Amino acid sequence: MNYVCDFETNNNEKDCRVWLTGIYCIDLNHFMWVKDLSDFMSWLFVNANKGDNFYFHNLGFDGDFIINWLLKHDFKHEEMPKYLDDHKFSTLISNKNIFYTITICILRGKEKLNINIKNSLCLLPFSVKELSKSFDLEESKGEIEYNKHRPVGYEPTPEEIDYCRRDCIIVGESLKKAWELSLNKLTIGSNAIAKYRQIIGGKKKFRYKFPEPEY
Repeated sequence: MNYVCDFETNNNEKDCRVWLTGIYCIDLNHFMWVKDLSDFMSWLFVNANKGDNFYFHNLGFDGDFIINWLLKHDFKHEEMPKYLDDHKFSTLISNKNIFYTITICILRGKEKLNINIKNSLCLLPFSVKELSKSFDLEESKGEIEYNKHRPVGYEPTPEEIDYCRRDCIIVGESLKKAWELSLNKLTIGSNAIAKYRQIIGGKKKFRYKFPEPEY
């Protein structure tokens, strides 16, 4: 299954935390929500299955919250591991601080499960509002009071939940349209290279024209 997730957070630097999380299953066209970050991580660890992908539009922001939560809950970061063990996680982040993926390993029963979190912004480098217009989607970007004080335990209003729902569905429907165009790789750049390879006759001809540099 493929999911789009979205955190709504406080704008207060001294109290910046997640107060609402939207979860949209693209394959089932189903939206649900939970409140804070711990609620989301609990849901994720129970409901994720092998092969599932969880997309955040701008993982560079949302991923900071996830990594912080993992480190506070005894998960250890591994750099470029071949295989992850239970309570370990890895990240793919460029030297320009572009977040591509976060992979979390948990033990479910006797089997290890890798949870794949990906950055949809790498494939669709546009704002949610721009995506809605560009793909001519039925859903439009909503508005909420961003600077409203929302204390711990805050109950989201129907309007705030709908705002989060719209964002998730817009990104989800945009990803579907991209996949329909065979844009199946993680970034728009890697999709462009794959298409070019196809145009010139495959990987062998590509490598003949562009041999690997000798460093």
